Amino acid sequence: MEEKTKDFDQKTFLKNDAFGKESAKKLFLQKYKIKLKDNDDIYGTDLIGFYQDKPFYVEASVNNYFKQFYLDKWMAIWQRRIKKFQYHINKKQNVFWAICNQSGKKVALLKLSQDILDLPQEPLNRQPLERSFESNSENVIKVPKEHWRVYEI
Repeated sequence: MEEKTKDFDQKTFLKNDAFGKESAKKLFLQKYKIKLKDNDDIYGTDLIGFYQDKPFYVEASVNNYFKQFYLDKWMAIWQRRIKKFQYHINKKQNVFWAICNQSGKKVALLKLSQDILDLPQEPLNRQPLERSFESNSENVIKVPKEHWRVYEI
């Protein structure tokens, strides 16, 4: 049986990126009364907010594989994101990861720390994803569910 894969689609990526950012903005405004803004650095972390006059950063994404969150034991931080999160931790900056479901009505929020980034990495199968990846697995950190907060927005 052939594995289902798809080619990278820039238009879909941009749509999902904007949708994830809007869900994160909505969450922080509703739950914390903090207005997030887009980061001017297109290669940097997606969003910036301020709490007690100090900046913090939010990476936003959409979980396209689940309509509802299934947070039984853990959620994975893919290796390609770890470097970005480590950058902020090294600079003693607060950084969060906000992942919304397909409807945008649930957001899982993780505050990153060195303890989380020091958890062991292990390979995890990435399929079904884009054909542009050379291998079917990538190292991940499996972050236990007690570190995540899931919000309805």
